[in-house]
Formats: sequence, C-alpha cells, structure tokens
Amino acid sequence: MISKHSMDNSNITNSYFKINGENYLIDFEKSQWFISKLGNTLATEIFLTSPDIKGDKQKKLLSEYQDDGQIKISLEAFGIFANGVPFGDQAEFLGSIK
Repeated sequence: MISKHSMDNSNITNSYFKINGENYLIDFEKSQWFISKLGNTLATEIFLTSPDIKGDKQKKLLSEYQDDGQIKISLEAFGIFANGVPFGDQAEFLGSIK
C-alpha cells in the first residue's frame, strides 16, 4: 500500500513553475508525494494550472481531449534511501510532463 501525502503550502504564496517564460501556478490541493515501498523511490506529482488553455494546447502542454487546463509533472527519485533512511547524495531522477 502506498501512502500519498499532500504538499504543505501553509507558508507558500504564489508558487509557480516557469515554462518557456510563462508562469504556471502550482495546484497544491492536487499535488502530492509518496514513497514507493516496492521500488523504494520517492515520487512527486505536481499539478499546474494553465493561464492560457488554448495557447498551451497549441504548444502541446495540454491534452487536446480535456479542457481542464491541468498540467501534471511527475518526478521519481531512485537511490536516495539506505535502510529506509533518505541520504540523497546518489539520487537519480526521472521526470515527465503529462
């Protein structure tokens, strides 16, 4: 069983990703992180809100089949645990934008 955790944003205001010079606000209610027990990896899913849905569809940042304006960035870190304790100096990251 994977335990998913929301991201604490109580001390953060106006956090965003900058993609091609444009700001995309982070949706902290949907964004989450979890540790995969089987693979022993740290996975992070960050959801962004598009400020220009039509333009982002043309840029291929959004699905042509949904109009919700959500961009999902998935990052997974391997090799950051030793005996269940994170140490972080040997991490490898795989990421994707969906």
